[in-house]
Amino acid sequence: MALYCCDTLKRHTATVRHCPSRARLREIFVSSESGTSTKRPLLAANGVMAPLRHAVFRRIWLASLLSNLGLMINGVGAAWAMTQMTSSADMVALVQTALMLPIMLLSLAAGAIADMYDRRIVGLAALSVGLAGAVALTALAYLDAVTPNSLLLFCFMIGSGMALFGPAWQASVSEQVPVDTLPAAVALNGISYNIARSFGPALGGLIVAAAGAVAAFVSNVVLYIPLLIVLYLWQRTLEPSRLPPERLRRAMVSGVRYIVHSPPILSATRRLPSSSRASTCSTASPTLAGALPGCIAARSSQACSMIC
Repeated sequence: MALYCCDTLKRHTATVRHCPSRARLREIFVSSESGTSTKRPLLAANGVMAPLRHAVFRRIWLASLLSNLGLMINGVGAAWAMTQMTSSADMVALVQTALMLPIMLLSLAAGAIADMYDRRIVGLAALSVGLAGAVALTALAYLDAVTPNSLLLFCFMIGSGMALFGPAWQASVSEQVPVDTLPAAVALNGISYNIARSFGPALGGLIVAAAGAVAAFVSNVVLYIPLLIVLYLWQRTLEPSRLPPERLRRAMVSGVRYIVHSPPILSATRRLPSSSRASTCSTASPTLAGALPGCIAARSSQACSMIC
């Protein structure tokens, strides 16, 4: 019987170097005899959806999903509005540039700010900046007073809010869930963004086709509100810093220095295809936030995004 159990174990785990426990051996033996496999419930303590059992993370995750959908819808509406005002392909392409350029320009400073100040307050301020740009764009579009330059300006303002909000949100994930569920929380954040990226443009196209670009802008404004409410109601536990306050420039340099002298991060980014580096660094940022000290977590994740 012992030889049979060992043979069964080798068939299932050919790379096992140490003898498993008696309970694990019995589990493998029974599953091999019955032809069934053990499945983890999604909402179990170690399941993929385990972070959703925590109310704070669940609320912020759902609200951020809606906010990301709104941003994708807004991008479709802005591109359509630009095509109605000008036939220049360059101007239409500049819409996405205006939305994404702030991430490159402000990411390092945003990461340092997220470490220097209360991340909840930083997130609320960043969302307020984006909401102000979205409301102004909606009002001008409703009054038919928007111009190509003003459209790009307000898109840049919305993108700036995104760039400032990202580091504070990513670094605060480790404060919303226990350490053992942090990898699952990182995966769920990646799933949230991919859902928005997959369905947001399609929803934006339907809204624009049915009601015009103004309706897309209104949808973006409305979908900002849940995330603002959730962050406002979040009772974040403040821990006093053990280090003296830093200046913004020195904080940015510290984040870049950490990434430059971190072989594992550099090795991982070099091995990835260029098309997947940005998304991988974005989803890995909360892991950095949980693994690093609080004074360098957000700025290091943003420096990683800059390298990607």
